[in-house]
Amino acid sequence: MGADGIGSGPEVDARLARRISRRRFLRRLALTGLGATAYSLFLEPRRLQVTTHEVILPGLPAALDGLRIAQLSDLHHSPWVTAAQVAKAVRAVNAAGVDVAVLTGDAIDGNAAYGRSVGALLAAVQAPRGRYFVYGNHDHWRGVGPLTSALQAAGWTLLNNTVAALAAGLAVAGIDDLLAGQPQLGQVLRRLNPRQPALFLSHNPRVFGELPPAPWLVLAGHTHGGQVHLPGIPRVLPPDMDGTPWVVGWYRRGAAQMYITRGIGCVVPPVRFNCPPELPVFTLRRG
Repeated sequence: MGADGIGSGPEVDARLARRISRRRFLRRLALTGLGATAYSLFLEPRRLQVTTHEVILPGLPAALDGLRIAQLSDLHHSPWVTAAQVAKAVRAVNAAGVDVAVLTGDAIDGNAAYGRSVGALLAAVQAPRGRYFVYGNHDHWRGVGPLTSALQAAGWTLLNNTVAALAAGLAVAGIDDLLAGQPQLGQVLRRLNPRQPALFLSHNPRVFGELPPAPWLVLAGHTHGGQVHLPGIPRVLPPDMDGTPWVVGWYRRGAAQMYITRGIGCVVPPVRFNCPPELPVFTLRRG
């Protein structure tokens, strides 16, 4: 009998080796799990990716060929998405040298006071041809008052169920959030020409199914790309997106195109895995 009470010999040695191997496997599995958790909590949420896209818009005036647009979305500035993370996104916009910047909702989370903080941070965004924003559901849930005041004081234009002229021959439209706001799609559509190009801002991508197949670029967020993307497993989306085909990336209907960004921040739990934060930059081209 060995000192450990399990006997000795070749068979016992083999059993002991299997036990040791199993312990090593479980220890490595636990360490892998801890590592993946730490990565998804502390590393990937801060790995901002700048993605670039060329978009052909039929009817775009020659003077606007090459116009560059940065899309900020889903900042969720809060205790779990810090000012440093928002400031990093602002620096990325400025480094991209864009003409226009848009914010497609969910700028804040936590409470309404973060509206003042995010407004101060976004005041540094450089976009000489305009900065525009719409509300998201979390903005409404936390309170849009301080956010609206701070962004407008910083030179951002609110497009809440309205249309503006971004430049001669190109309109920019925005709609209130479909989930928590008071969207007035008919009011917006009456002010847009379906035969002319436009930039259409909506936090919620479900609006795409209600739009005509016009030469418009629709920019949306809301889904975060699911925050976690495991191959072969459906992404977890907000409940109001169940059953919709719009998850992340590019979609088309006729001449209309929509891009859904993964966004900058996170909701609770504040994790990302194989779905890093994103700042998309679009270059418009004539059709």
